[in-house]
Amino acid sequence: MSQYLLKIGRLRLTLLITLISIVCSVAITLTILTIGLGKISPIGLIISIVAPLVIAPLMSWHVIGLMLKVARLEHDMRQLATYDQLTQLLSRTVFIKRASTLLNRYQKQQRAITFAYLDIDNFKLINDNYGHSAGDQVIASLGKLIITKTTGNDLSGRLGGEEFIICIPDLDLADATAVIEELLTAIRQSSVQCNNLELSYTVSVGVTHTNSTSTQSLEELIKRADQALYQAKRTGKDKLVIV
Repeated sequence: MSQYLLKIGRLRLTLLITLISIVCSVAITLTILTIGLGKISPIGLIISIVAPLVIAPLMSWHVIGLMLKVARLEHDMRQLATYDQLTQLLSRTVFIKRASTLLNRYQKQQRAITFAYLDIDNFKLINDNYGHSAGDQVIASLGKLIITKTTGNDLSGRLGGEEFIICIPDLDLADATAVIEELLTAIRQSSVQCNNLELSYTVSVGVTHTNSTSTQSLEELIKRADQALYQAKRTGKDKLVIV
């Protein structure tokens, strides 16, 4: 409801309420005059139009302003609860909820999904050497790249800190891996401006894929992807490992 109010806007809502008020006022006046006098009074009809034309905008403008303020606050709170503000990716809670729903549906339909668990390499060193603002810039940069390199069918979220996750439905393992490899290439070629310096970074990724007969839970799949990520970290970083 709040979204509709925000789309319509204060002026349009005020005009709409004024028009409805005039129509109702005229209808009521005509009914009263017809029943009481048996005829329509021009003066009464004019008053029935002028009165709401003057009063309705004055009353509704303030009330609608308060309604839109509440609607805006509701929208902002919903955005804060749904998206991570630094990256504009799904928050951990929302990602888990949506991914779980998607996984359950896909398992019933015997369709495959790929999960990729990402972690920024040497992130603590970035914070220690360049400051937490630089770390935030790196996180925000990665969030933008993930949005750019994934589609509207994919789910992408920030699990917390420097950890991210991507859910890619309806692609086989080779095609899903190609998407992640393309993302890794874009990350290697990117940089962020920090204190007049260009700061580059890399990411390690663990990937797991469900086949059409998989019955593993979301928690189990994320755990598998996390184990693959650990292998990527342990064997050199800046790479993708599949389990």
